[in-house]
Amino acid sequence: MLGGVLLLGLTAFLFWRGGAASSAQIEVSGAPRLKADKEKVDLGAVQLGQTVQVSFKIANVGDKPLRFTEDPYVEVVEGC
Repeated sequence: MLGGVLLLGLTAFLFWRGGAASSAQIEVSGAPRLKADKEKVDLGAVQLGQTVQVSFKIANVGDKPLRFTEDPYVEVVEGC
């Protein structure tokens, strides 16, 4: 019984000591990154009911693939 307790204590000590001495660095590299050719658009005064159209070129300039799992959310901000 005493041998089991000593073995358990020694194992815990070595585990604790090894964990404290280890300083493993985790490095994350690579990610998708979107870049748009326009950040904002000023359409001037637009009459209610008038249709306007704006096009953006969007590219993945990151070094990993970009995948959409659903349709992207687009919000039109008025008056900015």
